[in-house]
Amino acid sequence: HVENYDEWAAEFDRAAKWAAVMLGPMTFNQGFVECEVPPSAESNQEIYVGIPTAKDIYDVLRDKPQLPLDPSFSNLISRIAPYMTFRQISYVLNSSGRPSNHWQPFDLKRLRYVYSVKKKVQEIS
Repeated sequence: HVENYDEWAAEFDRAAKWAAVMLGPMTFNQGFVECEVPPSAESNQEIYVGIPTAKDIYDVLRDKPQLPLDPSFSNLISRIAPYMTFRQISYVLNSSGRPSNHWQPFDLKRLRYVYSVKKKVQEIS
């Protein structure tokens, strides 16, 4: 079997180095300094102008559930959906008591896409 080793020595060496890198300890540089970030309530409020709070969103969704949503509100919710939590999007889609035809078609498609991505991430983590 020694003759087989001589033929494959480079591959064995490469596999051993790869295993050493993958299974060995890692070092990292502490090149960052953690800084204190003020709560968003204390930060610059001008950047949040036009973005509804969760309470505002839930109030609009619960208000007049038999009527379709305003197209601008539907669009706004679909644009801020990536910044919402999985549970918030789930509530918006499923628990608000609104049928799917109350949403604008493109906005509903985007909401469902964001929901599916967040669900996959939640399954992975």
